[in-house]
Amino acid sequence: ARAIWSAMVRRKVMDRDLMATPLQRCLTTLDLVLLGIGNMCGAGIYVLTGTVVRHKAGPATFLSYLIAGVTAFLNGLCYAELGARVPKAGSAYSYTYIAAGSFVIGWSIILEYVLSAASIARGFSGTVNALSGGRLANWSVEHVGTFYTPQPNTTAGDYMISHYPDLLSFGAVLLVGLLLCLGASTSKHFNTLTTSINLVVLAFTTCVLLHFAQLSNWTGESFLPFQFTGVLSGAATCFYAFIGFDAISVSTEEALTPQKSLPIATGLSVTVVTVLVVLASAAITLFEPWHQIDTQAAFTAALGARHLHWAQIITGVGSIAGIVASLYCNNYAMPRVIYAMASDGLIFRQLAYVWPRTRAPVVAIASASLLAAVLALILDIEALADFLSIGTLVAYTIVSCNVVVLRYWRPTTVDGPSMQDGTTADVTSDGDDSVGALKPRFASFPVLKSLAPGQGPLLGLAVLVTGVISACLVANLATDQLIEANWWAVLLQLLFTLQAAAGCLVIMAHQQDPLIDTFRAPGVPVLPCVVIALNVTLIMKLQVLTWIRFFVWLAVGLLVYFGYGISHSRQSVALAATEATPLTADLNYKKLVEAESAMGDSVNESKASLTDATNNEQK
Repeated sequence: ARAIWSAMVRRKVMDRDLMATPLQRCLTTLDLVLLGIGNMCGAGIYVLTGTVVRHKAGPATFLSYLIAGVTAFLNGLCYAELGARVPKAGSAYSYTYIAAGSFVIGWSIILEYVLSAASIARGFSGTVNALSGGRLANWSVEHVGTFYTPQPNTTAGDYMISHYPDLLSFGAVLLVGLLLCLGASTSKHFNTLTTSINLVVLAFTTCVLLHFAQLSNWTGESFLPFQFTGVLSGAATCFYAFIGFDAISVSTEEALTPQKSLPIATGLSVTVVTVLVVLASAAITLFEPWHQIDTQAAFTAALGARHLHWAQIITGVGSIAGIVASLYCNNYAMPRVIYAMASDGLIFRQLAYVWPRTRAPVVAIASASLLAAVLALILDIEALADFLSIGTLVAYTIVSCNVVVLRYWRPTTVDGPSMQDGTTADVTSDGDDSVGALKPRFASFPVLKSLAPGQGPLLGLAVLVTGVISACLVANLATDQLIEANWWAVLLQLLFTLQAAAGCLVIMAHQQDPLIDTFRAPGVPVLPCVVIALNVTLIMKLQVLTWIRFFVWLAVGLLVYFGYGISHSRQSVALAATEATPLTADLNYKKLVEAESAMGDSVNESKASLTDATNNEQK
């Protein structure tokens, strides 16, 4: 049992040369901004708005987007700090593997991206179907067939699978996968074009909807048909729309200047998208009664119902461009997480293969695209909506915890490449007594004074998280009692809230790492503690069935880990002594950098050597 636990929490050792990579560093700050906007401003507003309006929040959907946007911005600050410190593919997985050694987070992110790709593709086909007046669906039912016959008084959300096989969404995912195999330097221009078209058209559509707005759609009890709990539940679903900045952090291994670009791109993209989706969601509920809004193609269907066909066509073109851009950005990030986990040996190593010609992880791209395409073929978008957010929220919560961990504990690194004077970088261990120790004025604090440096903040973090979870459980299970001010419910809520606050104070009593010279999120540890509380609040609003599906997915992941990853991990001491050269050429690239530093080789010669080394290695 101890050996299994040690393997589960095995931490990754960082290399000093974090810029070394077999992938191609070609993305500028603008490319990262457009990558984030493209991912966030396509799928969420076009795909999920109708579902949230009809089944979650009604006209108050814009409040759901606002809550989700603010939460995403605060999460983005945490991501920006870790992404600047660890500019590697894998995003939250890479950060967690260094801070806590968790396989679960990477597996959760794969779930997030695969389901997201399927949902976006379904939104794409739904928009095309709406523009064709339903002809696409009718043709599919007539010539391809159906999975089931709808029963009276049922909706698409009552069934786990789609009414008919969606061949268009299946093909769209595969075509985007082929485009990604061309490499980031080529395919990024496609994202620039589609995202620019989407931003212009979304602004145009919002103006048209506001021009024909009717305030009567917001008056009376109909503004909050599902109460404020519905707004929070809608925010939990809408949060899926803001995973674009996660795609930014996934791509840092291909960014030219990740320490500078990541914080700027994350903050700017989340802010722009939040403003746009809040205005657009408010406009459509003012334009059309909320109970009449279409769940699959909300904007185009609403304009068509009012016979504004000229605006419907323009909006349809923009929505298609936005959804295609979102599909590209999502599918761009998805295989990078798989590549990172395969490079570390936690999943099948063949998935880490990088094609020398385009320097893209083509096996990971092909595998992930095929899985997402199959899910898009058979699953309905309403069945995916809630399931999309849980992986995202779990990942973001763990990232916020990692910000606290890495501020109060210095991760172990290994010697980097030789310097010009022949010396090597020193090894930094996590045993620095000044990092994570109590501040001098709290040195005699009971219990905490007996803990080793770094253990106190971990204790405070555990107290905080358990307090937040307990407070959210009380709020959800005893909502009526809290409203009626029953003494026991109020007392429990107060005690658990104080517990969470005490955990934050324990963390604040310790010294942070003063040597972080990259972007630092402001207000640590208060900021990540607030983010954790917001994320857990949204997680607790998800349906029980969503949690059941999530745990099933985790069970499958643990089978993969214990069957393969636990014995093939690069952090395994036994494997490290006998392991052959990896598929991704990480080791050869490091040797190349060392040789360049010692011999003064030119940049062009270095690139040629890297290509030759990779080709020989793959043969």
